[in-house]
Amino acid sequence: MARYDTERDDLRRYDLETPCWTIHDVARFLGCSTKTVRALVRTEGLVAFPLRSRLRFLPSDVIRWAQRRGSSRAAPR
Repeated sequence: MARYDTERDDLRRYDLETPCWTIHDVARFLGCSTKTVRALVRTEGLVAFPLRSRLRFLPSDVIRWAQRRGSSRAAPR
């Protein structure tokens, strides 16, 4: 089972086998608010898809996006 490790102790490990993350999961992973996550989707190219009018995220997309940004904490709190 693949896991994403971070150097920061305050982030948990996230299971890549989870089918999709909610906006709250992404906010927790990035260490920011849900409002910031929505802004990152609109302006920074964070990939999301609607599911019953709610945003959902593939863990691999979020991790890849954060790695491209050069930090596991892509957004400030």
